[in-house]
Amino acid sequence: MRRIPIAFFALLAIPILALAGPNYNLNWYVVDGGGDNAVASASFKLGMSAAQPVAGEVSSASYRMKMGFWYGAHTCHCLHQGDVTGDGLIDVFDVIGVIGIAFSGEPDPQDPACPKTRGDVDNNGVTDVFDVIYLIATAFSGGSNPINPCGA
Repeated sequence: MRRIPIAFFALLAIPILALAGPNYNLNWYVVDGGGDNAVASASFKLGMSAAQPVAGEVSSASYRMKMGFWYGAHTCHCLHQGDVTGDGLIDVFDVIGVIGIAFSGEPDPQDPACPKTRGDVDNNGVTDVFDVIYLIATAFSGGSNPINPCGA
């Protein structure tokens, strides 16, 4: 019978110990809530919905965890407010586009996950002369960026 030195087993154990890393402890709790609710503190945010007790996102400065099959279903994304031409810039062509929307009834593009149209840069529910003025200030004189309907 062949003998295997103890040092061989010690060498095998080193990678396993290295993988152990910091001592993290995940406690498993279920936070049930109703409707489409969100609770937050300075360090964490928790989203929840009725009939699905574990859904949403929990985060801190270092970690973020997404969970549940409803996660992201009600997410608001309005990344193109004011960019009615869709070229990634707010410029004279967008101002011309908003003028056409406000005064000529041209179609106002809307992103699928955004509750407002791209031309409604002041977020009041209507694309009008005030949106034209707002967008001129944004494009040419360093005015504020269009108001994000998602609140971010």
